[in-house]
Amino acid sequence: MERQDGGEILRSHDVCCHSKPQNNILSVSGLIRSKAFDIDMCPLPFMLDKMYHFVDIRFQDPSAYVQEQALQWLQILSKLDIILPVHICFSMFQHGIQHLQKIERVEHGPRDPNVFGRTSPVGEYPAPLSPEKLKAVTVETYEIYDREADLVLPCYVMMLDIILKQLELQECAPHLGIYNETSKELMRCLTSMLSVTWEGEHTCGGEDEGEGVNCIFCQNIALWHQLASQIIKHFSPRDPVKIPVQDIPKVEEIKSVLAPSPKEVIVGDKESTEKSAVTETVESSEVEFNTAGMPIHLQLFHSLLKELETLTDVDALFSLLTSMKYLILHGECLNYTINQYPEFVKHCMVKRLIPTLWKLFQARHSQLACVAVPLLLHCQTLPNGADALWKIVEADFSHEDWRARFSAVEKACVLARLADTESVHHNRIIQTALAHIFCLLIGSLEDINGMVAQRTIQNLETIKISSIKCLCQCLEFQFDTVIGDRIVILQRMHLLNNVFPQANILSWEFFLSRFDTLSLEAQLDLESTGDITCPTDLTSSDKESENFMRKLNRARFALARTDSIRSVSSSLSGKPPYRRAVSVPMHLLTKSMPPK
Repeated sequence: MERQDGGEILRSHDVCCHSKPQNNILSVSGLIRSKAFDIDMCPLPFMLDKMYHFVDIRFQDPSAYVQEQALQWLQILSKLDIILPVHICFSMFQHGIQHLQKIERVEHGPRDPNVFGRTSPVGEYPAPLSPEKLKAVTVETYEIYDREADLVLPCYVMMLDIILKQLELQECAPHLGIYNETSKELMRCLTSMLSVTWEGEHTCGGEDEGEGVNCIFCQNIALWHQLASQIIKHFSPRDPVKIPVQDIPKVEEIKSVLAPSPKEVIVGDKESTEKSAVTETVESSEVEFNTAGMPIHLQLFHSLLKELETLTDVDALFSLLTSMKYLILHGECLNYTINQYPEFVKHCMVKRLIPTLWKLFQARHSQLACVAVPLLLHCQTLPNGADALWKIVEADFSHEDWRARFSAVEKACVLARLADTESVHHNRIIQTALAHIFCLLIGSLEDINGMVAQRTIQNLETIKISSIKCLCQCLEFQFDTVIGDRIVILQRMHLLNNVFPQANILSWEFFLSRFDTLSLEAQLDLESTGDITCPTDLTSSDKESENFMRKLNRARFALARTDSIRSVSSSLSGKPPYRRAVSVPMHLLTKSMPPK
């Protein structure tokens, strides 16, 4: 009986919503709240599970049209500020998602008019996603969606909308983290919705560019991701994780202090090359991972990552990147699981996440880059993240096709504009990665293709002075720590100074700092032979101060010539030092190149 009573009450309210003035709706709403569904005021001795049983059984119906009307009823209750416990929502929606995914996928075409089941009430009542109705007319669902499978995504959107409204009504505590039980249920719901490809027909592929605005399928996808990002924001911690401080290690902590002999270098290079070849072979092959046994936050990350690789709509991409930002930077889903699932996290970052984020660095879609840049910088702090970006950037800037180099210039400039200066300066891995990118970017000023060179000048002019200073500080860091890179760094900074003299790159402070570094290195060399006992800097700083100890450790680190910091110049060995030199015969070019 309660199924019929609850359904009749909601049907009556549904009709009133479409046929009566707003002041009459309020009286009906008060009747529903006080007589049937309000937890505190309901006079009926029903348990909550029994009270909503008439809705629950509809989510076990295999018809999407039946579930759509049940969701419409729940939206009515939420609109009236009636509380529906979240655990009941999760239970009903999980059943509904499982049955919606069993709907047969068929090719687009005219739909059979007799698709409704015997118990389906959709033919009697208006659909929730129908156009706004000013009169009491019946508009059926199939007037908008030609196939039942096309209605699955709108049902998902309605589910997320109801969940968000109920979280607000019940004042559920936000920012509880990814290990909270409610957070896990929310992530499980999102993962289930993403587990099967959504059905829909795009109508935005025509010649008219404005036609894409009216594509219902694109709008539903963007709306789903927008609601999903709000849900992930609700349970994720409020503040993002900061980039960890990682300064230069002390020489005493490094095992290989002395440089190997020439013979050892050759053998080591050969072994390193073989190991690198094996690693690349493994990485290049498609690896399948069973994510069913992984934590739910890692399953959600994997599902969002697959969406990131396929989405093309900018609005949907922005919401998706926002969801990944909350999950990775706020929820720290990768930090918590990288030790438990190292191969899976490495594969997702190296082969999928980092290459996709790099492609999104486009000036015309700067809103995407604003979210993608912090994600990319965070990936640099994780194992294998810096190596993956290093290879991608180097491949783009040294590509034979000028269009690839043309695009790489834009990506590097977008990264330079949006990189957080404060975070960059405290992490040596990020500084080295950015120094490598900026060396290649500045080198594009002398690209053999005039369009690439002109593009580089135009993009560099759009970078603000503070970002240019950050760029130079990364190059200065590489100069101070890797002796072999100093010639390349000076060449790049001199070239940049000639193009932008107003930036005052080669200033007196720059030369003073560099001579200070060289002076400390020379004194440390003399100290090792016993010629001097106490090295000092050019400004005679306090030898016990933190600043002096940092400079002294950096000089010792550079003299040790360890492989803790990757060399920019060594990665360019075997390649022409400038793209302009490609026109020179290779046998003449190799003679002029410095020995390895």
